[in-house]
Amino acid sequence: MVKSIKHLTQESILNFGKLEDDFFENPEQIAEYVIGITKELYKVRLLMIKESLEAMNQMLKESGKRRAYWIVEKDHEKELIISLGNVIFTKMLLPIN
Repeated sequence: MVKSIKHLTQESILNFGKLEDDFFENPEQIAEYVIGITKELYKVRLLMIKESLEAMNQMLKESGKRRAYWIVEKDHEKELIISLGNVIFTKMLLPIN
């Protein structure tokens, strides 16, 4: 979750400010303002979900129960299509028996 919070504080806040400045200069472009805010919020949401999935994967990777029966072959990227958009995250690949 650290990356998503960092993104929010370092990038999203600046983008929100720029979008607001643009809106104040061109108030007739409210649709673009709303779309811009929405897109930025979606980025943060997807990043939070990605981080949560990768944290869960790390917990499974470190699990003693998993280690007793499975060996991690390698990590690979996985893409999930969810209602907010596509989330690409890294997960472990276990060998097929």
